[in-house]
Amino acid sequence: MKLILLVTAVLLNQITMASENYMYFLVSSMNMTKENSESPLLGSAIANHIYVNMQGNEFEIQTQNDDYFTAHAILEPDRFTFIKEGMKFSTELEDTNPLYSIDMLKAENAEIELSSSVIDIKGDEFNVYLGPVDFAVNNINMKCQVEKFTTSIDEACIKDTLIKPFNDEEIGSITLSDLSKAKEYKLDIQTNLLSIKDDELFIEVNTINGEYLKNFFGISRGQLSCYKDPNLNSIDVENLVYGCLKRSKIIGEKLKYKIPSLNAHINTASLSFDDNSMKLNADYASFKTGELVTYVSGMALTCDKDPVVSDINNPNAILNGCMRNTSFRLDKMDNGSQLDKKMSDIKDFKLKVTNGNFKLTGKVKLLMHISLDIKGRVTHDKKTKRIIIDVDKAKVGKISARKFALSIVKKFINVDNVKVVENSIIIQL
Repeated sequence: MKLILLVTAVLLNQITMASENYMYFLVSSMNMTKENSESPLLGSAIANHIYVNMQGNEFEIQTQNDDYFTAHAILEPDRFTFIKEGMKFSTELEDTNPLYSIDMLKAENAEIELSSSVIDIKGDEFNVYLGPVDFAVNNINMKCQVEKFTTSIDEACIKDTLIKPFNDEEIGSITLSDLSKAKEYKLDIQTNLLSIKDDELFIEVNTINGEYLKNFFGISRGQLSCYKDPNLNSIDVENLVYGCLKRSKIIGEKLKYKIPSLNAHINTASLSFDDNSMKLNADYASFKTGELVTYVSGMALTCDKDPVVSDINNPNAILNGCMRNTSFRLDKMDNGSQLDKKMSDIKDFKLKVTNGNFKLTGKVKLLMHISLDIKGRVTHDKKTKRIIIDVDKAKVGKISARKFALSIVKKFINVDNVKVVENSIIIQL
């Protein structure tokens, strides 16, 4: 294999006008790993073109035609070394070199360019372990605008980035997961377009599937637009989730959410958060708890919301707001019961909560549809993690019948974590 070898070890930093730092790799495959946190990053590249200019030291290997060569690479805290057929090139790096924080790097059929104005990554596969984050992309064309040369991809690309598929005929994918197991998250995004701006994250969604603290969620065929903290300086999934809870708009053919006590599928849905409220609208949804499935149509929910701040632990921001002020409406709710068809659905269901007082109205099917009217108080016991709904008054038709009204409610919420005890409904969170 004939090579055009350019090995220039001229110390341009001795000259007044030093060239800008620059890296370019056109590789068939690249694999580099560390044995442990104190070891150098070692590996090799099967490549067509490698060019490095660091602090005025240049090194270039390029083949003719479509031939490839193999070069070995060593990355130490303050030095980057290439070895090719007995020739060795080494360039000094700054002590704070962020590239050394990578524990594993893998690339397949990739073109990587790092300059003083852009980080440009194209290819079939790119995977890096960067501190506690496993970051993997497939069929990707990622362009990050930067103000100066940096090898710290996570910090640079959280500011101004556009991601599209490298092959337009296929979907691009991005996967983020927690290597430390401290925050327990995994996020899998299938997308045709993802952009990150100073204060916004936008995704044109094919599918998103995620797990965060053992809660599962997903979006199919839609769009997600979230607030992003302008001061965020690295990929931090927890902070990005806080941003979406602070201000966002999510539209999807299907939203799904799963916890041990509930499996929810919401169709033709829109979900939005602003600083003080949340809204959810859907044409149709199903909620499965144990063996019981409840189907609803024409759903509309509006709740107050406490402010969401990333550095203040407030897990009840949404719940607190909903306890303060909620408006919830369903055109129809059906428990899908085959055992008791005489009491199978509620129409025109409405729930209003104002400062802990609630009113529930609807028309329940008892041979025919009869009005249901329940009033009472709702409280949240933070110590026991329970919501307690105390029913003060209830009517079925024009008859006061609190016990009978509670039995109707029980037909639709007969699950392990919801109990009817005397005149109260207790929900264990």
